[in-house]
Amino acid sequence: MTATETYPNLRETGTAVNSPTLERGGKDVHEGYGRLNLDAAVDAILRTYTIGATVTDTLGMPPTITDISVLGQKLAWARKVQLNSQAKYNFTVTVPVGADFDLYLYNSTGTTYGEPAIVAKSTNATTGGYEQIIMTPPYDGIYYLVVKRATATTGAGTFTITSTAIILGDINSDLTVNNADLILLKQAYGAIPVSPNWNPNADLNKDDKIDASDLYILSRNYGKTA
Repeated sequence: MTATETYPNLRETGTAVNSPTLERGGKDVHEGYGRLNLDAAVDAILRTYTIGATVTDTLGMPPTITDISVLGQKLAWARKVQLNSQAKYNFTVTVPVGADFDLYLYNSTGTTYGEPAIVAKSTNATTGGYEQIIMTPPYDGIYYLVVKRATATTGAGTFTITSTAIILGDINSDLTVNNADLILLKQAYGAIPVSPNWNPNADLNKDDKIDASDLYILSRNYGKTA
């Protein structure tokens, strides 16, 4: 998951046929998934990203045969993250000018062949700008969030990753469905858009009325956290 591609650098001394192709998360016959980044792999296991947090970090340059002065610079950033299948998430990475970084979300099991399984990714073939994933997870549990260099020769720099989440039943937008949301739904119960107690956030199924259907949605997610 945390390997970075060496494209367009040659894999070994020889002709251009040894040059890897740019797969952006996939593998090729010359380098597989790329160069392992053990620091990022360890971080993926030991460190957690919290939804709603803003994190800033820096990715550097990979070493080459003719320049090993950059040896040891970070090439990938990875964290585990707990996601809920009842929530919708937005992950955004601000990429520094001149750099080509990609954003990936992997599942926690890989494939039956032991290969990394990408749940969602943002791999714009540009430098600078943004990478963004908007998705609803297929299951509750641990995922791995990874930011990594797309190529070996584009720029380095500092990126920022942010996230937001919406979970059905979270009427007060505190990322948890609890008694506070139940109270808000109770206050708006029976309302329609022209009612004085109308609360559009409590209309969980968006049918312009707050009733037992909305209460059912809230109760189904009660106690869950985005």
